[in-house]
Amino acid sequence: LLIAACSLTLSFGAAIGVNVQKMSMTRETKKEGPKRPIYRQPLWCLGMAVIIVDACGDFVFIGLAPQSLLAPLGSLSLGWNIILAPIFNPTEVVTRRIVAATGLIYAGTILSVLFAADESPTYALADICNFILTTRFVVYMGACVAFQCVVAGHGRTRRRYGIVHYCGLAG
Repeated sequence: LLIAACSLTLSFGAAIGVNVQKMSMTRETKKEGPKRPIYRQPLWCLGMAVIIVDACGDFVFIGLAPQSLLAPLGSLSLGWNIILAPIFNPTEVVTRRIVAATGLIYAGTILSVLFAADESPTYALADICNFILTTRFVVYMGACVAFQCVVAGHGRTRRRYGIVHYCGLAG
């Protein structure tokens, strides 16, 4: 439970880091005169430092708890971002659709954490190779590739890709 709480705190930190970086870039865009590169913007560097510390913390906690518990908690940074974005960047608009989508992500995260395995098994390379050769895995990979082809084809016929297309292709 303590590790899950630390993971939640780190996901909050990552959202803060990203929003500080965006705030820095927005301010720099609005400035008159020559623009500084991002690595010369103190706020942007502060945001990057927060993200790096967060990543190091994630690296530590991955060894202390099952990945089936920690991986879903990382998605909560999207929710933190919905809360923090308008605070750091007042021009950000949070719509009902965004709130509903975030609620759906939170519901999935809660279900994943509730039913997560208590321990992470370790596998030898030979075991992993045997898993890849099973019918179940081949069918799963075929379904994933087919889904991505359908999503890509849909975007191509519409002659534009939306967020659903990008998420489907990334998944």
